[in-house]
Amino acid sequence: WVLLRVLGSHHPGALPDPSQRMSLYAYFEDLNQPGASFLPSRLQGFEEDRVCYQVFAVPQGIPLTQSVTLHQPRSLVTSLALVQQVAQAIQALPSPSDMGLRLTPDQVWQGPGGTLTLTGFDFPAPGQASGSSEADLVRGLTELLYFLLTGQRAAQAPLGVDLRHRRPELPTGLNAVFQWATPSLALGQPPSLDQWLSLLPRPASAQAGLPLRFAGG
Repeated sequence: WVLLRVLGSHHPGALPDPSQRMSLYAYFEDLNQPGASFLPSRLQGFEEDRVCYQVFAVPQGIPLTQSVTLHQPRSLVTSLALVQQVAQAIQALPSPSDMGLRLTPDQVWQGPGGTLTLTGFDFPAPGQASGSSEADLVRGLTELLYFLLTGQRAAQAPLGVDLRHRRPELPTGLNAVFQWATPSLALGQPPSLDQWLSLLPRPASAQAGLPLRFAGG
């Protein structure tokens, strides 16, 4: 079984020029390499009757939107580990920001043993020279962490303030993490992906009582 997604559906009247579209389809072909376990297999792009598509084999597991809810959010330890895992997958991709990687919860699948599959690629929005910037990826990871901890998609309100109301038991160190989800409220330049990851708190493991250690952290 395969899944079919319409590319550029958020801006159907402003698709990129043919050369940009072909670049994304060629990028999909390049990603079909052994070892990229965090990507769906048989990833391809094509178009028909002026509609552009992404097609890929159905990943194992389910999207995060089907396992994380308002009444069943994830713990801080689990959420941080999952976000770190997604970040490591991003860093292993060739030029992820150039090809519009999307990190919305419905585009991140979790399978047996905690395996993750990233399925969200798309054309750049009108006016963007490339698919996304590193700041967009940082914002996507921030909003993904918020979703894991609350079971809700990011809203217009400052996420750090909203999270404090919903999960007052969480460490105050998360304030520095969530300020970058609202660019208009952030002070200074957004951090790089590595800098943002360094802001993540290292809480004590609920099972072992020891600090969590992340690869590269």
